[in-house]
Amino acid sequence: MSEGIPSARLLRPGPQRLTFVNLNLGHFKQGLVYKANRMWTPYSVAIMAAMQRDRGHVCRVIDANACGLSLRETVRALLEHRPDIAVLVTQPTDRWQNPYPSIDGQREFSRLLRASGFAGVLVALGPQPSLLPEHYLRKIPQTDVILTGEPEPALDALVCHLQGGLPAAQVPGAMWLHQGEVVRAAPPQRVENLDALPLPAFDLLPMQNYQFHFYSRLIDPQHRFAFIETTRGCPYACSFCNLSLYGTRVRRFSVQRVLHEIDLLVQKWRVNYLFFGDLTFGMHKKDTRELLEGLVERNYPLRWSCQTRVDILDEPMLALMSRAGCHRIEAGIETAAPELLADVKNVEIRRLREFIAMLADFDIKLETGHLLGLPGQTARDVIDSARFMRALGVRFKITAVVVPYPGTREFETGRAEGKITAPDWPAIVRAAGKCGNTFSSLRLRWLRLRVQWMYYWYVFTRGLMRLPASGQDGALVRGLLRLPLQPRTALGGLKRLFEDALYGKE
Repeated sequence: MSEGIPSARLLRPGPQRLTFVNLNLGHFKQGLVYKANRMWTPYSVAIMAAMQRDRGHVCRVIDANACGLSLRETVRALLEHRPDIAVLVTQPTDRWQNPYPSIDGQREFSRLLRASGFAGVLVALGPQPSLLPEHYLRKIPQTDVILTGEPEPALDALVCHLQGGLPAAQVPGAMWLHQGEVVRAAPPQRVENLDALPLPAFDLLPMQNYQFHFYSRLIDPQHRFAFIETTRGCPYACSFCNLSLYGTRVRRFSVQRVLHEIDLLVQKWRVNYLFFGDLTFGMHKKDTRELLEGLVERNYPLRWSCQTRVDILDEPMLALMSRAGCHRIEAGIETAAPELLADVKNVEIRRLREFIAMLADFDIKLETGHLLGLPGQTARDVIDSARFMRALGVRFKITAVVVPYPGTREFETGRAEGKITAPDWPAIVRAAGKCGNTFSSLRLRWLRLRVQWMYYWYVFTRGLMRLPASGQDGALVRGLLRLPLQPRTALGGLKRLFEDALYGKE
């Protein structure tokens, strides 16, 4: 291939063997940035595998995250499949919005893979290559080609190209190194008709291993989880939000397609908990009502949660959501300082109050986002926000320090202030929480610790009084018995018991 992928890796005509890899990266903690690992269905991976299988190719998925495989074990499993194309999914769909700001695990995996003799085509796709493509290619030269942007059409075109059926210049979002220089193919391409995507190949995934929280089975031994989408894209473009893979234009799966997928998950895979991964669930009122009415009609033993904004859903919609099985809504409040909230999310405090009051009528739990390190934020803002949310009766712990992802307003502010000194992940991690404000690392650590102590003291003292009446005796016993064997999982489950007793069961 004259454009730069070594000719030794050109593929034969006919069916190819593709192996998709979702690495086990564990929890992420570098500097001030912490992101909890999720054992969630790799949705886009299952769709891509289904697409290529429909083309006649042989596909395998190694979900090392769900199966607890180390990097070396993942490499061994991949070599056993003997693929022509290895597709490294740097992070699956549920992490497109807030990926780990690092490529360390991907670099070590790629190094081990090549050192073990893999001579096929190594493709990387997902948020990290999309956000800093040149950095990715130069730091991980073992990669033959990266695919930036939404991955399904890009991978489809790349496989066609590798078989000689399409010029490299027509592969959307493809980039690679040729003689030390970065080569760019066509611009990334979004999926215009989401219904053209096949149903995910759930049969290629370890469906029994997925959990909403890593301790969910401790709370409910029958817990079976899946991630699902009804839309992609979000028009709101909050200042800190990474939309590099989604875009700002909302595209919708048809309601019948979504319901058919839910039927499959419940009836074949015994899923009883869903998370709707739309960035803003409920934006299209007609489709949302039709979806909810379909769930009410089916009357599945199904609980689900979603993420949205506090100014999207009205009382009739919340009532229908409750009837359809919704028990939890994630809505990023981020801060209760009125000027900051209006600036970063264009939301008024009064809408937050109204939303919380409505939720109380429908037994729907609110999970809030509470960010540390917003532009213009002060220490007083952080403490006052925590107290305000506590008074409203919602969770108020710090959920994240703001990461200035490339393409966000925070990233541009950090570059202008000289706090992001290079377009690479280490520089971004160092600048996390410090763009557009006067916080130091020490001040951020102190603020986070103070709010977390406020939160956990409140949860455990208030929750302890309500725990006996919560009906969670079995989960409490399981957590205590698991404590010596799996302390992190057990402590996470016990923490959730106290939160459920205080804020309502999920």
